[in-house]
Amino acid sequence: MSKRKQPAKRKLLPYIIGAGLIAGAGIFALIRDEAPQENPAAAVEKSEPKIPQQYETACKLSINDVKNGKISPQYYIDELFECLPDVQQARKKGMLAGFIYNPTNEEIEAMIGQFLSPDERTDDIEPFINEIVKSSKGDIHAYLFPGFMYLFGAKKPVYVGFRDSIFYSESGTGIANDADVESIVKHEIQHVDDIYHGINLGGVELSYETISPDTFRADFFENLLELRAEYKQLSEFFKDVSAEKRKSMISAYRFGNTAGHYNAHWQFLAGYPATEMEERVRNAQFQEFSGILPEDEGNSFFLNVDLFGIHKRPFFRKSL
Repeated sequence: MSKRKQPAKRKLLPYIIGAGLIAGAGIFALIRDEAPQENPAAAVEKSEPKIPQQYETACKLSINDVKNGKISPQYYIDELFECLPDVQQARKKGMLAGFIYNPTNEEIEAMIGQFLSPDERTDDIEPFINEIVKSSKGDIHAYLFPGFMYLFGAKKPVYVGFRDSIFYSESGTGIANDADVESIVKHEIQHVDDIYHGINLGGVELSYETISPDTFRADFFENLLELRAEYKQLSEFFKDVSAEKRKSMISAYRFGNTAGHYNAHWQFLAGYPATEMEERVRNAQFQEFSGILPEDEGNSFFLNVDLFGIHKRPFFRKSL
């Protein structure tokens, strides 16, 4: 595939890739668990996480210490950057530049300089700052920074940013414990990996240099990235269940919420009027993720799970 020319002006991603809540997609109830239906077309699961879940890590601080005012949010986030295994691996591979928490406009301006050419640094970067600040607001807990589209597949490290909502939620978004926080971090690290390396699916190399608005559209791209990050969270959960790692398991709300988003993004991609490239990518991704196969029934859905020796069919009711 021929590479296209990079535009003179860098473009921001049309969204900040985050672990946020999506309106209308929230799921709150795991109702029951059923034996899976036979699915002879399901392929062997091919995308097991490379880094095992380890809740008994060097992390000593708790999110409850932040909520109770014993430590600052920044202190807690700084420790996550040092102690979580997935974060350590991302740092070792050069993918992750750092964690940031509620940066000021001045701090954003200083960090943006790492991603701009000398010519671009002389331009007015206020629009960049305003767009990043605007994009990192709303019902999200974490996001990638700076979110420039040209970084997709460029093998340049990016930051993960965190918002107050991860500690202080006015709407009860279900950050119940440290395992919930770690699950959100895993979601973001999957995004970091995808943005750093690009994505290879169905023999298609996806990066800024190989896609265009005509062949690979923004809404398809966004839903694909979110599906991949949610699969990471769910597969890690089921890996823990298979190993009977019960300590500090993610909350029922976080599990249900993640399952709900996974189903929503899967159904969006399944019904998308895809281009030839998008169809190849979609089919390859669905094949790879067939170990967690959603089955939507309108107001409810099932997850047909066939992973790590687990054969389950949990049922979920969608929130209204």
